[in-house]
Amino acid sequence: MIEAGTIVGHKYRLEEPIGQGGMATIWRAVHTTLDRPVAVKFLEAVGTSAQELAKRFLNEAKLAAGLRHRHVVDILDFGVLDGGQPYMVMELLEGMSLADRYEEGPPVSDWELLEIVAMTLSGLAAVHEAGILHRDVKPENIFLVEDADGIYPKLLDFGVSKGFDMGGKLTRTGSVVGTPQYMSPEQARGKRDVDPRSDLWSVGIVLYEGFAGELPFDSENPGDVLISVATEVPQPLSALRPDLPQSVIGLVHKALSKKPEGRHDDARAMRDEVLAILERGEALSGRPDSALIRVAYNTGAGTGKLKALTASVTPPPPPGQSLPDPFVPLGAPPVPKEAVAYTGEPSGSFSVPQPEPRKARWVGPLVATLVLAAGAGAFFAFDGMRALERAGLVPGESARADSGAAGDVVPGQAVVALDPDAPDEIPIEPPPSDGVDAPPAETVDVPSPPDPPEVAEEASLGAEPEAPAIEEAAAEPAPEPRRRRRRRRR
Repeated sequence: MIEAGTIVGHKYRLEEPIGQGGMATIWRAVHTTLDRPVAVKFLEAVGTSAQELAKRFLNEAKLAAGLRHRHVVDILDFGVLDGGQPYMVMELLEGMSLADRYEEGPPVSDWELLEIVAMTLSGLAAVHEAGILHRDVKPENIFLVEDADGIYPKLLDFGVSKGFDMGGKLTRTGSVVGTPQYMSPEQARGKRDVDPRSDLWSVGIVLYEGFAGELPFDSENPGDVLISVATEVPQPLSALRPDLPQSVIGLVHKALSKKPEGRHDDARAMRDEVLAILERGEALSGRPDSALIRVAYNTGAGTGKLKALTASVTPPPPPGQSLPDPFVPLGAPPVPKEAVAYTGEPSGSFSVPQPEPRKARWVGPLVATLVLAAGAGAFFAFDGMRALERAGLVPGESARADSGAAGDVVPGQAVVALDPDAPDEIPIEPPPSDGVDAPPAETVDVPSPPDPPEVAEEASLGAEPEAPAIEEAAAEPAPEPRRRRRRRRR
């Protein structure tokens, strides 16, 4: 008798039932040694097939117990009660199933539905790689767990799963087990050649129901549902949701191909197509205000992880440039660049640029000053004296030859004036006692020279100037040119 307080397997104390179905009952329990909450599932099989179901239940529990994946419920233990009833111990999850979310809300947007399905497919791929065919993928068995990183799904209920050989076929004669509305055509017929692509059909039904709000095949009579699944084509999703992108409609109808060969090759291929839609930022309800989507996932056999993350508006970087650092992946909590990044990123890796060492700012001006000083010295050393001679600032070679050593100016001798109207010889006054010429007593302003004759002629071609201005200019005497004196060095 199963009741509260019963100790199962000598270490799990039952507390209260938390779920019940047609074939199983689930209880909340506590590990008596670790004080860890767990869920215990009991198979409620009766009739002639009870023994076969119990055997299959334990076999698949053993297979699932070796599977560890973020998006698959952990099977911790299994066994048989003294009365012969099999049980399975699982991790206790806090949250709600996707089916409960449809009923209780909040509404599941198109974008969120694709994210949930992408993560579920990642877990389903690990299940298939472990040699298990789930056979009952539906919203009731997709459990939405919420933690610090957000909401993510876990695939539940391996009670009706089956093992298959390396060729992808069932190891035993098939039987109609599962939920008719989500069964594949080959599963509905009870065929033997059922492979993992049968679960992909079920995922397609989950997508169709999520987008359209109704099942493609449904009836109060389960037999009618099985006939419809095996023989009829579902109503085109575009007729119910014409606003959906063609890529999404194509994804769903490919999964609902009557022949397994028309579906995706495996769960990973279908997941990759879903991720491609997310990465392109297709126009879907609930899409983040961003065209940049990152997904981070690692899908090694049995250890795969996938997390779809979204973020605020972040335009893609220009060609040749990288994203700003630090990069905040989509919506968050920040990922992965893969996500994310969303990657694909998977996600890329992002490195923080190191600051460049500061350079001394005085080096450049110092070098420039040295170059200018060297240039000036070279000028005066090689060509400076000649330039001064041509300007008349120092005597020429003939004058230096008459007056003594080159470059010396002998006191008492005449110095040639620069002004052509000046007299040939200008007496030089003796220098002051301190050897320095006294500054001139007065400073004479030198006016600008008159315009050349041709400029005056051009000016005369224009309008005649007023007469008073001409008389006043004529009355003004022309300034005398200023004479320059040269200093003598003693």
